[in-house]
Amino acid sequence: TNARFALLEGGDVTVSETYAVADYASPIEAARDFLSGPGAGHAPKQALIAAAGPVEHGWVALTNAAWIVDSQRIARGLAMTDVQ
Repeated sequence: TNARFALLEGGDVTVSETYAVADYASPIEAARDFLSGPGAGHAPKQALIAAAGPVEHGWVALTNAAWIVDSQRIARGLAMTDVQ
């Protein structure tokens, strides 16, 4: 299973990368790796997430991996103002 990260500027994808979910404890660690690597120099304040599984109140346990995707935790962990 993979996690894909991308940065948008003016509606265009400027950089993207794919990571193996199994290599990271959570989506926060994977996002930090992306933002310190291909996304270096960017400090996004908003994120839009698509996840494999039923979403309830901004929270989803992936059906195909061990991650819990929690929009509030991601917002706090990455200093973002809006995570959907």
